[in-house]
Amino acid sequence: TKHLEIAVEMAKKITDAELDKVAPAVVKEFKEALAEAEELLASGTATQAQVDKSFDRLSKVMQMLSFEKGDKAELQALVDKIEALDSKEYIANTWDSLQKQLEVAKGVLANENAMEKEVSETYDSLMKAFLELRLKPSKEKLEELIKKAEGLDSSKYTKATWNEFEVVLSEAVAVYNDENAMQEEVNNAHKELVTAFLNLRLIPDKSLL
Repeated sequence: TKHLEIAVEMAKKITDAELDKVAPAVVKEFKEALAEAEELLASGTATQAQVDKSFDRLSKVMQMLSFEKGDKAELQALVDKIEALDSKEYIANTWDSLQKQLEVAKGVLANENAMEKEVSETYDSLMKAFLELRLKPSKEKLEELIKKAEGLDSSKYTKATWNEFEVVLSEAVAVYNDENAMQEEVNNAHKELVTAFLNLRLIPDKSLL
């Protein structure tokens, strides 16, 4: 039992302050393994096989005391910040990506045995998704121009210029209806529609000639 006695002696020197830094699951196993070893030594009737098994259990868990639980303060702060955001203000696909990472982060926060590496990697992934969030673009000018374009009378314009106009108008409407459209796309659609509008040509009214 000598090797088990040494292991128990060393285990008893580990302070509560040291254990506070370790993953709870490891702490639980450590305390149970230590209690089992002390009980075996106190019994005086333990077999060599029992002693060896107890030593293996205690020594293994003592080696796991380096499994420190992660500091979740920064991760929690980031989660709180994100949960205060309004989804309506952001482009749908960037918001959805953020929500996926947010769920992962919540899982890590709920896991009392999450290690520092896992907490750190989760924080990095969540921060990346947060930085990739994009605000919904302003579409008021594009909407106004589309309404004006849709109110035109096609019979007044030459077929060639109207056909070109219709293609550009259709593309502009698609951008307007796209929840994932970026501001640059909206701006470009507006510019193209203005150009197409200016390129329209009226069918000559012979009565004015």
